[in-house]
Amino acid sequence: MSPEQVPTTMQDQHQKGNLFTLFLHSPLMAFCYVCNIVDVPISLWDKCQAQVEKFITEASRLFARSRSLDHSFMQFYGDDFLRLLMLRYVFCWVTLRLHIGFKGPSYYPSTHPPVPVDEILYQQMLHRMIFDLATSLEVRGLFAEVSESD
Repeated sequence: MSPEQVPTTMQDQHQKGNLFTLFLHSPLMAFCYVCNIVDVPISLWDKCQAQVEKFITEASRLFARSRSLDHSFMQFYGDDFLRLLMLRYVFCWVTLRLHIGFKGPSYYPSTHPPVPVDEILYQQMLHRMIFDLATSLEVRGLFAEVSESD
């Protein structure tokens, strides 16, 4: 599931732990990490945490409405803990896909069977939520709009 590569600016940090694990454990902390943010005031942290929760809620709706999601995902979806990990996977994937430092599929986590790209991962609402989070943390310049052909 973990990405095969990380940007060269993060390779030294790779020895301290896996980036994917950080996204699964604390999505906002991982987001700050990939944006090189080390200090966040508590009020801003709380605001950003609420934005992450909105993302998770929207991703959950997309999972529930998906017509092409493999049935094996739905078996995991019934368990609260596994559902949270699946939704944090989506947060990780979308964040890394939009971040300019992560260039190509080998930089993104993967699943087997794959999560439906068109119905979940490429949803513009999720992309806007990542852009809003980046704007709140004043790192919007690290994130680029992408087309489905990228």
